[in-house]
Amino acid sequence: MDSQISPKTTEEDHELDGDCASAMEIAFARLVAEATAAGWREMEVAVILADIADDHVLRLAKKSRRGKFN
Repeated sequence: MDSQISPKTTEEDHELDGDCASAMEIAFARLVAEATAAGWREMEVAVILADIADDHVLRLAKKSRRGKFN
């Protein structure tokens, strides 16, 4: 995994959420830049990525209700 994305702290550390947010912002910016360079409109990319993220959260919630969430 990219060293800029890997956690720099442990789960017990309060900075983990901040580290994750920073890493995901970097990855998100790269993905948006790549998509717009390929010709997609930035707003279209943002909306689709939000939809994908929403679907992922719903799948995780469903797994959690079944006791499969870690």
